[in-house]
Amino acid sequence: MIRMVIADDENVIIRGIQKLIDWEKYGIVIVGSYKDGRAALDGIIKEEAQIALLDINMPKMNGVEILKELSKLGIQTKVVFISGFQEFEYARSALTYGAKGYILKPIVRKELLDNIQLCIEDIHRNQEKREPETAVVSEKKLKLLADPEETVYVPALLHIAFRGGSKQERKLIHFSVTSFLDKRLEKDDKGIYFEKDEHQILVFKGMAREELDDYILRLIQEVQEKTRQHIGLIVGREIDSMGEIPRVYQECRERYGCFFFFSEWKKPILYQDQELFYRKVTAEELEEGQRKLIELVISQNEEGWKKQYDWFTHCIAVIAKGKRDDAAFRFCAAIRDAQAKLREMGIEIAPDMKDLLEAGRNTEDFAEMASVYKKYFCDFYHLVSESVEKNDSKSITEVKRYIEEHYAENLTLKVMADYFHMNTYYFSSFFKKNTGINFKEYLNEIRLKHTVSLMVTTDKNIGEIMNEVGFADMRSFTKVFQKKYNETPGKYKKRLAKSSKDIIL
Repeated sequence: MIRMVIADDENVIIRGIQKLIDWEKYGIVIVGSYKDGRAALDGIIKEEAQIALLDINMPKMNGVEILKELSKLGIQTKVVFISGFQEFEYARSALTYGAKGYILKPIVRKELLDNIQLCIEDIHRNQEKREPETAVVSEKKLKLLADPEETVYVPALLHIAFRGGSKQERKLIHFSVTSFLDKRLEKDDKGIYFEKDEHQILVFKGMAREELDDYILRLIQEVQEKTRQHIGLIVGREIDSMGEIPRVYQECRERYGCFFFFSEWKKPILYQDQELFYRKVTAEELEEGQRKLIELVISQNEEGWKKQYDWFTHCIAVIAKGKRDDAAFRFCAAIRDAQAKLREMGIEIAPDMKDLLEAGRNTEDFAEMASVYKKYFCDFYHLVSESVEKNDSKSITEVKRYIEEHYAENLTLKVMADYFHMNTYYFSSFFKKNTGINFKEYLNEIRLKHTVSLMVTTDKNIGEIMNEVGFADMRSFTKVFQKKYNETPGKYKKRLAKSSKDIIL
């Protein structure tokens, strides 16, 4: 039996983990549970625990400190961190210290099992007495791989992109796809198909990479034609011994999370040593994309925010690097920021962050996750729209009056928004909604009106008039004036002066 300890400062979490899974069924015995980090470290050492589920934030010693201490002592206990939403970034960064994984609260049974399974497999790999993994493949199939001459083998992990359907329907689809692949590989003498740990594995033989690429693409096309299902493969490195198949399969399996983002792949084949996406996305790019998305929602640009959302979701897929929880966290962070912006506008909406995170975790793939979170931005858009409509004509009349009285000053969106106690994006949306043009265009119209009046009634030169009506520089003044009157301010003034002289004569 594998020995495991649990540490969390909340009894309810410890009891929940103990009851969530029939641990003995998986060959695990819980040998200790602890409420603080110091006791947990002592327990790990005393009980010679092989696996430790540790809360990232505990009294006396936190999870990372325990991990570092174990490393100093040369103790090989496999550590999985448990963290809340607020400690997510900390837990994720802790992987660099040697943790096997992290689980976000509330704990989901499948995610817990997935992390424990990784620990168990790691423990087994380090045990010399472990039986060869090739035993899971039937002797008959191993003979199909055997070749009297030297050859190469390439293991690959299969993914069937299910979209909806009942459990029974999926079983039938699974049988249809895998049966086709099994028979086709045998017929072509190109390898074998088998299953292990609920994963589907193909082992190709006798093909160099270019030939293998062509063969896989043909297989995928035929699967789509015959079963109407899309499939993808994570393809391992080339090996020259059947005994290496289990190790390469495990390498592919470590990238299994990439299948969650299958809808974003550019092609259905991912080599184990390849980046999931060719393009890199920085944290700064993602932050800027998020800022622009929220701005477009608040400014009521419906087409704009939906296009931006598509781009933003792709950036999340890239930066998540195959980790579902990372993607969900990024979406939740964007929703939380949008919520804060709406609160500044007096619009209260408070989705629970745990519920938000859980909504993402329960999705089948990234396309579904993006769709789930898009609904929140749709709600934000409609809430802003309703808020704008509630502002009566009296409010816009007051704004217009203020502009008429202060047009010569340095009026900006921020100045106006602050004066009328509004968010900048909200003021911009409110103004355009009630006037039909944006604030800058309206302000320029007022300034040009007074410009022409001063040209007619005074002898001031163009520079003096420009300063008096509030334009910052001659270049921008001339550009705006010419766009309105189809000639420069100087020519316009001269023409007015000539017309006036002709009338006098």
